[in-house]
Amino acid sequence: MKFKFYVRPANTEDSSTDFQHESVLLAEGLKDIGYKVVGNCDYWYVVEEQGFLIEKDNDSATADVHIYNIPYIDFCLSNFTDIDQSVYNVLIDSIDGYYTISNSKQGFYFDLILRSHYNKNISYNSNVHPWAFGVSKRIVNENDK
Repeated sequence: MKFKFYVRPANTEDSSTDFQHESVLLAEGLKDIGYKVVGNCDYWYVVEEQGFLIEKDNDSATADVHIYNIPYIDFCLSNFTDIDQSVYNVLIDSIDGYYTISNSKQGFYFDLILRSHYNKNISYNSNVHPWAFGVSKRIVNENDK
């Protein structure tokens, strides 16, 4: 199975979105269990491996699952109809606040939304599920030292 991540490219005019933590964690986990991970751009250089965690792949038609994050949606997606509905689409929604794409009509472009600031008192779309930030391998490795 092949997963394609859609992340906002690093080194853009607003560096506050350069570290897209949840995408890095999910990509690490998927790679660890043997899945192929690619992206819309090279993202997150791993010094120990001398390469990117997410390597650019221009052929989106070969991916089984497309994974988007909010910085990509906000800065790179021109129209929600550009989302390929022939594959399984996941959105990582880590935005803090009550009302985000998770409980809007645009949320229905995604088969699954992983929301890290889930509030049980909000009525979310049926495709929204609680999610955690998690800890990266980089943090675990540093703690092991």
